[in-house]
Amino acid sequence: MDTPSLRVIRAIGLATLLLATPALTGCDGETIGVTIDPSRSTPRIGVNLPPIFDWALTPVFVDLMDQARRFGTPQAPWDEQATLGDDGWPIGDFGVLLATRQQDTSHFPGAYTVRFRGRAKVTLVASRGALGEPTYDPQRGLTTLTLRLPDDANQLALAFTGTGTGIRDLQVLRPGYDTENAPLFTRAFLDHIAPFGTVRLMDWLRTNNNPVRHWSERATPQATHYASPKGIPWEYVIALARETQQDLWINIPAQADDGYVLRLARLLQRELPRTTRLYVEYSNEVWNAQFAQHAQNRALAIAEVRADPASTLAYDGSNDMA
Repeated sequence: MDTPSLRVIRAIGLATLLLATPALTGCDGETIGVTIDPSRSTPRIGVNLPPIFDWALTPVFVDLMDQARRFGTPQAPWDEQATLGDDGWPIGDFGVLLATRQQDTSHFPGAYTVRFRGRAKVTLVASRGALGEPTYDPQRGLTTLTLRLPDDANQLALAFTGTGTGIRDLQVLRPGYDTENAPLFTRAFLDHIAPFGTVRLMDWLRTNNNPVRHWSERATPQATHYASPKGIPWEYVIALARETQQDLWINIPAQADDGYVLRLARLLQRELPRTTRLYVEYSNEVWNAQFAQHAQNRALAIAEVRADPASTLAYDGSNDMA
């Protein structure tokens, strides 16, 4: 009998094989796999990447929208109560909290560029700063304005009113980047992690208490922000590996089904640099009762042993489920 936990274990094993073996044959006959560069055998120190939140102090993304909270009301952008359309963008007027607790951080002050599709009045809410006059390009349907944050700024929340049916493609770009071709990651972030050979994505992927079960539920690059229980898109993980040539330690959501893990394995096999070493971990700290994955993993293990007393999980011969 194929129980949920056994399927997850098999899927993780399959993912590991797909990504660490020079060549394998997949379930539909194609040859898959990656090669490992033998010259990279010297162990190097790794590091956990910081979580993506509006209060995080590490400036990971050039576009502050990537770390913003869910959209709120114009009066209280932090209340996360805006009405959203099927595409995740607000219907009508809204507010957004982009950053908070940023006092004494050297990367926060400066001249930002605010861009969006549509027209709206933009105002600061409970934030120090000054907004420039907006310009509107009717051919592109694009509104652009400058936002200046002073040295003592510690928070950024914006309200958008007079939006009609709503705006789209909002960007709030940090100072010093090409607004037409802004990179994904800041120079400060890339410099910060450069000394490390491996990066662990547990917090980036919001592994703890992650609700995702199926591939269709995962975060995608089309999402409006990534400070959510789903974490960041796998495409951003790939982009980081391409940018830095670092090895990756990834965490699989505790409830991910076989289809999720297989599609993830194929995506990483196809898109990662050939020299990338990939370390695969099932969830994070499943022994820790403060996280949802503890109860999820325990329930799956109990179900497996009840269904198959000879399961390898009953290695000590005990059927005590406590």
